[in-house]
Amino acid sequence: MLFDFNNSLNTALKLNKVFAGANEDHIKLIMENGTKKKFKENDLITKEGDQAENLYLVVDGTLEVKLEQLSEKSGTRRITDIKLNTLKSGDCFGEYSLIDKQSVSANVRAVTPGILFKISSSDFEKITNKNVLLAKIIYKNLLELLVTRLRKKDKELDDVLIIM
Repeated sequence: MLFDFNNSLNTALKLNKVFAGANEDHIKLIMENGTKKKFKENDLITKEGDQAENLYLVVDGTLEVKLEQLSEKSGTRRITDIKLNTLKSGDCFGEYSLIDKQSVSANVRAVTPGILFKISSSDFEKITNKNVLLAKIIYKNLLELLVTRLRKKDKELDDVLIIM
């Protein structure tokens, strides 16, 4: 069976929390403002400390997000690698750097071959400038996603501090 990138991308966008609530015209606008990026197993997609202002949407495949024991860029040494997440179709990453223009905060490596949809900072700007309603939807969803992560980290920190 042949892989239908456009259909898979459409599905991934509809599954993604950042684009939740986007209508068909919004989805079409997003699909017109990004690029397809294939990857192979074990490819390093983003590297902690690198400068990259892109939002990546997983269309197909599996990726792993890690803080590695030794970060070459920052010189950070950790006791061990820290696995942060496993990403699959419909998941995204890169939103931190897209929003704050800071360096990449973790390594993302391919577990399986697959395809990403990359939205650069300039493409993201085109999307949000072209449709105010879509911009409102995306920024609201991003805010909710980031607040949810922050609350989870706060809870994890609280659990650790209570034990001590």
